[in-house]
Amino acid sequence: MGGDMPLDFAFPLFVIQISVVLIISRTLCFLLRPFKQPRVVAEIL
Repeated sequence: MGGDMPLDFAFPLFVIQISVVLIISRTLCFLLRPFKQPRVVAEIL
């Protein structure tokens, strides 16, 4: 454990975080569609 490089796990963590943000943004966009809100509103939320 002491020899693990912290940067070895940085990229996979970054990819997971970006994936979660995109999934939440697309879900909010889908939920806000009946209210005629553009995608940028979901991205801001």
